[in-house]
Formats: sequence, C-alpha cells, structure tokens
Amino acid sequence: MNYNWAEIKAKKDKFSNSGVYCIVNEINNKKYIGISINIYNRIYEHLSRYKKGNRNYAIYLAFNKYGLNNFKVKILEFCMKEKLVDKEKHYIEKFNTYKGIGYNMTPGGEITGVGEDAISAVLSQSIADKIRKEYNNSEENIYTLAEKYEVGHCTINDILNSVRYMDSQFAKNYKRNKNKTNGSNNGNSCFNKRQVKEIRKLYKQGIKQNIIADKFDTTPANINSVCLNQTYYNENYKPLTTKEKRLLKNDITIKEIEMVAEKHNKGESWLSLSKEYNPSRKTLKKLVNDYVV
Repeated sequence: MNYNWAEIKAKKDKFSNSGVYCIVNEINNKKYIGISINIYNRIYEHLSRYKKGNRNYAIYLAFNKYGLNNFKVKILEFCMKEKLVDKEKHYIEKFNTYKGIGYNMTPGGEITGVGEDAISAVLSQSIADKIRKEYNNSEENIYTLAEKYEVGHCTINDILNSVRYMDSQFAKNYKRNKNKTNGSNNGNSCFNKRQVKEIRKLYKQGIKQNIIADKFDTTPANINSVCLNQTYYNENYKPLTTKEKRLLKNDITIKEIEMVAEKHNKGESWLSLSKEYNPSRKTLKKLVNDYVV
C-alpha cells in the first residue's frame, strides 16, 4: 500500500519502526529506496531538507520537478536494524534504482554505525553528550553534525542550546561564544575554515558553482557568497575583479565562454547561445568581450 505524506503523519506509530521504505513517483513509477531505524523520522528528514532548498540529490530534484503530491511512500518491509544495510542493497538491485530506473545515487550499503549511535528517532543522552563533545573538539558544525547523525540541523542546534538533552553549563558557554564569533567560528556556519579555503580554490580553478555545491552538499547560492567573500569574510582573500564577479554571478567558465565565441563566429545567434548557456545575450557579449576579444 502506498501512503501520501498526510497519511504517514497520521500513522506515525506505524512508521516509527526499523525497516526499508520506497518513495514512488506516481507519474513515471521511478523509485527511491531508503532504510532507517525509524522510517517516520527519515521521511521527515527528506521533506525538511527539500523544503529548506536542498536540490543536491536526485530525489529532491524530482520532488521539485513533479511536485510532492505526486510522490507516495511504500513500506517494503520492517526488519531488525542489523539487517538494514543488506536489505537496502537487495532492494536497490531488485528495483534497479541505481544507474537505472530510479533515484538512488549509490548502490547502497554505505551507511555505517546503524543503530543507537546513528539515525535514532530520539537521541539518547549519551549521544547528545557525544555531539557536544565533537562540536567542542573538532571542526564540526551543526550542518556536518546533522548530516553525520542524520537528524535535522535544528535538532543539533537544540542540543547545543540545551533545549533538548539538558546541559545548562554547555548551553551558556555555547550561546556566549556564538554571539562573539562569525564565519566558520559560528556554530551555525555551513563550512569550516578548511572547506572555505577549498571552495575558493576550486572556484579559482574554474569549477562551476553547482558542481562545488554538490561536493559540499549545499546550494549554489551558498557557494556564490563564499566566493564573493560575502560570507566567511577574510581580509587576506584577494577580492574578485569586476570581470570575475560577472563570471561567478552567471556560473559560467572561461572555457565555456571561449566555446560561445567560437560558435558565434561560426554563425550561431546570441539568442540560441543564451538559451544554451543561460546568461542573457547582453551578458554573453560582455563575457566574450572580457575574456576572448
């Protein structure tokens, strides 16, 4: 039986168990296979990430293209948590959802630490303490911790603020330090210093923003802000020239601009090139003038 999102919410108790689920596109019958020790919470995470603008996974792109109302969830089976990884691989292969007719981006079996220390619906106090310790003693931030423990970043924020899993002294220090910091030192930051440096390096090498965004599981808008030095400000970071800013804003590489110029010289119109490469005709002309002419 296939369930819509409202039915899942109404049947929370039924879905709050360990097992394998399948998200089905009712328009083209494409599927996504997932596993969790709490299916309800995992479905919640999918919706939460999508609604916050995450478009870095095939299933979220499909949500955006076809609309959430055209997707339903089917329980393939409930099983013990120790069997989840093998079951995931089995069903991905059975329904051919990886590199076939589906939305899985891996063949399955990559999840480690399945059980109490992984995707718990209600994290134990010991896990909450572990999260606080990792936050204090490493370059982890709320987003990387949320990804690691497969919960919403709001849950991690609640733990650090002691809204859940009380530790009043930690919360007091966390709030005081957060108010004094910015950039990668802020608890709410998406990236640490090493990641910011790598993002800017990749951009300077001509890698497109959407590819960098995929690598760091974020949005192209976040990458754009980092490269423009609007976020994670660094006074030693060489500012972009007007030409570089135009390049970044339109997410096009110099190699692509050279191809545009070559095609235009062979007779292709600015209108057709604009449709192929996205920037407007006027902007394409400026970019060609900046880097080719």
